[in-house]
Parts: sequence; structure tokens; C-alpha cells
Amino acid sequence: MADIKTQIGIITELSNKIIKLLTNTKKCSRSKITRGYLDTRLETLNEYMDSYNKQYHYFQTKYSEKELKSCDFDSENNYSITEDAYLDLKTLLKDYLYELDSTHTSGKNANDTSDFSKLKPKLPPIPIPKFNGDYSNWISFRDLYLSLIHNDNNLSNIEKHHYLKSSLTGEAEQLLQNFSLSDANYQDAWQKLVDRFDNQRVIVNNILNRLLNQKKMTTESTQGIKDLLDTTTQCLDSLKNIRIDVSNWDAIIVHITVKKLDTESHKLWEQSLENSTDIPTFHQLTLFLEKRFRSMEMIYTTQPKDYVRKPMPQKVTNVKSFVMEMKNACTYCSQNHYICHCKDFANLKVSERQDFIKRNNICFNCLIKGHNVLNCRQSTTCKKCGRRHHTLLHYTPFNKTDLLSGSSSSTEEKREHPASSCNTVCMKTETQSHQVILATAQLAVKAQKGNTYILRALIDQGSQASFLTEAAAQLLQLDRIPVHGKVTGVSNSTVVTIRSMVKFTIQSTKQCTQPIEVKAYILKKLTSLLPSREFAQDAWPSTMSLDLADPEYYKPRHIDILLGADVHAEIIQEGIHKHKSLVAVNSRLGWLISGRVSQIEPQKHDVIVTHTKVDVDQLLRQFWEIEEPLSHEKPLTELEVLCEEHFKKTHTRTDEGRYRSVTLNL
Repeated sequence: MADIKTQIGIITELSNKIIKLLTNTKKCSRSKITRGYLDTRLETLNEYMDSYNKQYHYFQTKYSEKELKSCDFDSENNYSITEDAYLDLKTLLKDYLYELDSTHTSGKNANDTSDFSKLKPKLPPIPIPKFNGDYSNWISFRDLYLSLIHNDNNLSNIEKHHYLKSSLTGEAEQLLQNFSLSDANYQDAWQKLVDRFDNQRVIVNNILNRLLNQKKMTTESTQGIKDLLDTTTQCLDSLKNIRIDVSNWDAIIVHITVKKLDTESHKLWEQSLENSTDIPTFHQLTLFLEKRFRSMEMIYTTQPKDYVRKPMPQKVTNVKSFVMEMKNACTYCSQNHYICHCKDFANLKVSERQDFIKRNNICFNCLIKGHNVLNCRQSTTCKKCGRRHHTLLHYTPFNKTDLLSGSSSSTEEKREHPASSCNTVCMKTETQSHQVILATAQLAVKAQKGNTYILRALIDQGSQASFLTEAAAQLLQLDRIPVHGKVTGVSNSTVVTIRSMVKFTIQSTKQCTQPIEVKAYILKKLTSLLPSREFAQDAWPSTMSLDLADPEYYKPRHIDILLGADVHAEIIQEGIHKHKSLVAVNSRLGWLISGRVSQIEPQKHDVIVTHTKVDVDQLLRQFWEIEEPLSHEKPLTELEVLCEEHFKKTHTRTDEGRYRSVTLNL
């Protein structure tokens, strides 16, 4: 029994030492706590606990359960109290140690950072990415935005919401326009954006379309091989980023890529495989293409500057472009209207109008220069008399009924002396004019030397090819590719012959979109100023707040580029708005405005009505003579006159219309 009490005393003493050590450590001043103090306390604590564990284990194994119950000692409770004290003290000591280590490390790092900052250059800030609703750009935007903004715990939700809205344009911006800028709306706005554009099916379809729809190379081109290799690699990397396993796609990718190569590169690829019957990998094709364009670059750089490579024989390229430009300059005043709508011409007397038409070789029927009334194809006639002349050239003869409204004395006087009465009526009316505007856009075009120029383009879905003006080609200093072809338009008539083609990239001036490569034929001039005349800026309401591709679409300006249907299919996106007779279509270049513009313009008309009494107007007779077919009678000679007289004397005509000879008396 005495042995048990002795063992209980040893266990109790060790437990009290641990508890006392915890109490004294808590009472110690923070200024006395050093690294040595903490290490010593930690070693002492471990020694006490090891001894306590040995004695407690010996106590539990040596004595039976009956003997343990006979003594008044709760061993389990004592062990629990001792263990809690041990853990509390050890935790406290380690916290002090971590605090000392962090203070020492931060001070050292601060010194190191101050020294390093003197040598390290200041890097530019990473710009916040822009997203316009294009599914192909969603993954890169999402990952970069999450890294820079969304996962930054130092930013509040309202700050993140502000950054999110400022980084959106186009369709994505419209999607969140109903979310007010607040702390509570950020998570809902971000989730709305993720639900709309984090569509794996659409993203995969866009990636595969980009992979499969790459253009086939027709000639050897260093840039063409680079673009083919880079686009294919980017598509595969994009598929990997969305966790699609493409490791077993080598046979498919190699087949697709090789079909896009030009004939010479395809031949060299087959030769590089030699007699191998194994399926080549995409890695092998990548190495071949890199070797191919590097060798071509070396060849081009080592060639003399005056070396001109003979172009490969090409087929004649026939391109149809259905852009129509209506030039309606007035022949009389040179303003932007037809002569039949000219106020100044209408103010002239009928005789003066007819004289002007004669002098300028203008058709009396359609008032268009270049042909006479005999060759006019217009089926219109005068609205007053039905003859083949324009109504503006109709001369009204004297009509007695026009004078019945006057007094009897004035009527008698007018009958005795042919007189004329002139009534002038001045009218100010509002004329509604119409103008059709075509879709235009301002583009950022990269020149050969890397400079970027802002040019104006006409978006024409009715053209099978794209065109560039000679002036723009010289400004960009682009390399020209010799071609031979003809451009035809309406009625399949030949317009002009094309002799060169260029390649360049275009990009929106407002949005950070992927550049678009354009192949364009060079023409001296595309169109005249578009639109033909300036109209009101508010033709398209500013309340719609659309990011227009051409903010100055209402001002007449030159056209530098014509983008055909090949580029039109790449830039058009979902989204369309209508306003009266105008339509706005969403594109990668911005919103394209086209349609008809109506404009009310005040115009003053001075109308002169003249009634003149003449029996047969000599001027009208001349007009009829001009209008009738010309006589082609040939003057008769003396012999022909004698023959005609002889025929009349010797022949008579019966009632039936037959000629009968008369017997001459000799």
C-alpha cells in the first residue's frame, strides 16, 4: 500500500511541475522572452512530460484494477489535466518562436528588398483584360481576370464590380447593364457573365471551326506557314485548357494541317518521311514546318535586293463587285441633283430651257446628256401632250378660254393685238429628300514597317473580293503580289483590270479584338465620297449608346478599303437594332449603320407662268422638226428630173391604184 502512495506522489509532483511551468511562463514579461528562454522552457517541458508518461505507464501496468480503486486517486483525471497543461504551454512557446522568426525574417527581407529595389527596374502594370462577348476570347479573359481582380482579397466587392464593368464591351457590357454598381450585386453580375459565356459546347465549336477553316496556302509563303502552325498550336492548347485530351489526335491534326500546305511544302513533307509507314506525329510536323519557314527566311534574306522572283503562272481571276455609285450632278448648276429637279433650270423660260438643251446635246425626252431623242430608250412622254419630250420643255400655245376671266374691253383689246401676260408666283416649300447610306467603318491597319494607320472602309456583302486604293497601298508600303484578273459589276460589264494584290491585317479602333487578315486587290479608286452629302448627326439616336464602327458615318469622306463577303462573314456578330429606315448590325469592328435617311430641307421655288397669243409658234415648230426623224431625200439631177416628167406624161394611175402606160402619138 505504501508503494502505491509513493508512486502516486511521483506522478502528482510531475504533473504539478508542468502546471507550474505553464503558470510562470504566462506571467513572464514579453521583454524577457528571447530565443534562448523559449528553447530552454521547451526542453524542460519535454523532459517533464516524458518522465510523467513513463511513471503513468508504470503505474497503470504494475497495479491491478482492484488496488487502484482502493486508493483515493483518479489517475485518468490527473492525466487529462496534465496533458492539457502540456499542450497549452507548448503551443504558447511555439507561438512566441514563430513571432520571433517572422520579425527577424521581415526585417531581413525589408533590408534585402530596399537594396534590390534600387537595382530592379519598374515594370509597367498589367492591364485589365477587355472582353466583348466573343466566345473565343472568354477563357483567356476569365483566367486573367480571376488572377488579377476576382481572387484578390485586398479588393472589396464594389471595387471588383467597378473593374468588371470597365473591362466589358459590346454584348458582354449589355448583359450586365441592368446591374447597378454596388457591393451586393458583384457576385450576381459575375455569375451572370459566367453562366452566359462559360459554355463549353460553344467554346469547343469555335475552336474547332477556327482549326478546320484555316485557308489553304496557294503559294510558298513564310508568313503563311507561321500562321498555319501558330493557329493549329493555339487551338490545341485551348482544347487542353478546357480539359480535352488531344494526346491521341496526331493522325487527325497532321492530316488537317498538311492539306492546308502549298504544293511544294506538301511535297517536301512527304519526302522527309522517306519510306516510313508509321503514322507521323504532330511534333514531327511541327519540327518540319519550323525548319521549313526558317530555311525560307534565310533564302529571302540572302537574296540580292534586285532579285525578283518570277511569279508562278496563275489563272485569270475574275471578281464580281456589285457596288453601284449614282452620280447625279446637275448639268445646269453642277449641284447634287438631276437637271429635272433643278430649281434654277425650272425658273427659266421654256424657250431658254430648249436652247440650253440644244447647245449641250441633251436628250429632249430624258434630259440626259450623250444621245438624242431618236436613240432614247426611256418610254416616258410629256404629261401634257403625250409627245416624246420632257414636260419641262412643253410649250403651251395660246388658249382663248384663258382670257374669259377678264373684262370685255380687255378681251377685245387682246384680240386686236396679240399680247402676253406674265404671272410670277413665289412659293417656299419643304422638300423631303432621301439618301441611301452604306455600312462604313474606321479600321486600324498595320503597315509594312509596323506603323498603324486609321483608314475608312466600306463593308460590301455584294462583293466577292476585297479592294484597296492605290493611295492606301502606297501609304502602307505593302508587298505586292502580281495577279491578272478583271473586275465586273452590274450587267456583267468589265470595269477594270487588276494587276496586283496585297495582304494586310485590320483591327477595330475601339476594341481589343484579334486582328483579321485581308487579301485585297489594288484599284486606283473605289468610290467617290460616301455619303454623297452630309446629313443630320441625330439620324441614329444617341440614346441607344452603340459603339459605332464609324462615328462620323454622316459626313462625306473618302473610302480607302472595300471589304467583301469573305471578310463580312468573319466580322458579323449577333445583334441588330432598327430605327425607322436605318439598321445597325453588330460586328467585331463596332456597330455598322446602313439604310435610307430622310431629310426635310426648305426650298424656295419661283414659278413663272406665261400665256402668249400666237397662231403657230415658230419655236414649237422647230422643236417638232428636231423631234421628227430626219429626211434623207437626195436632190435630183437634171436627167432624173426629165425622167420623172416623162414618167408622169406616159403613165396614169387608175382608181384601183395601178399604174397604166399612155400610148404616145408620134
